[in-house]
Amino acid sequence: LIYSQSNVANSIAVQPNGRILVMGTAWDYSAVASNHDIFVMRLNVAGSLDTTFDLDGISFINAGRFDDGRDFTLLDNGMMVVSGFSNLNFRNNLLVARLKADGTLDGNFDADGIKTEGLSGVLSDPIGGESHFVQADGSILVSAGSRMLRFNSTGAYQSAEFTNIFGFSNIADMKSTSD
Repeated sequence: LIYSQSNVANSIAVQPNGRILVMGTAWDYSAVASNHDIFVMRLNVAGSLDTTFDLDGISFINAGRFDDGRDFTLLDNGMMVVSGFSNLNFRNNLLVARLKADGTLDGNFDADGIKTEGLSGVLSDPIGGESHFVQADGSILVSAGSRMLRFNSTGAYQSAEFTNIFGFSNIADMKSTSD
């Protein structure tokens, strides 16, 4: 549907109006150098592409040659947050993106809607953005292996970084509780 080679849906959300949002990664091997992009698509209730969403029903997030979407959140205001990783110049980076309700990247978030953050001392393996949590003030906590990083509501990296949380090697999911 997106690229003919391979597409993987990693998250699905249903909007209050019944439209369906699907986030994942699409691989295109047709070029000399393969390209991997994160996508968010919106389907109408009947399952057809909603062409009012980013003009064709599919929004792409492209920060590097290899981008992989890992987690997705639909916010109460209709905006969306995606986390994952991006490989740019053979270096893996944490990726956080924010989209407006119409599917376009939010220019109020790191100027272009996409924030990448290099992780020092890390990893040849593509790790990052496995899970995120959006706080009430719009700050975003994002996992990257055994690390957790915080970005403010405009995408600026905040100094709070927690490493080796309780010795975990990977934080796969974050939830809020009332306690």
